[in-house]
Amino acid sequence: MSVQDQPSTRYDAWAYLLIGLLALPVLALGIGALVLPPGISFALVRRGLSEGRTSWLVLGVLTGALWLLLLVVSIRRMIRAQPRDAAEDGTSDAPPDAS
Repeated sequence: MSVQDQPSTRYDAWAYLLIGLLALPVLALGIGALVLPPGISFALVRRGLSEGRTSWLVLGVLTGALWLLLLVVSIRRMIRAQPRDAAEDGTSDAPPDAS
């Protein structure tokens, strides 16, 4: 009996609903991780400049720099990600070297 021949159970719809509802907070956390650090950094820099607080200015610049560093490292890892078995077998989609 294949998977397609099996009758669906009443729990299949609940599973999709539950996974979909659990994905919403994860999506919100992901968007928040991208948006909140630059906002906090901007607020620290602006307030540090307007009130003459050097420590807030430095903290804002460091927060922004750390966020940018983590963003660049994450993007580089995603770009360089390659399946291990394709790299080992030599069956990757990359064209052969023309050397």
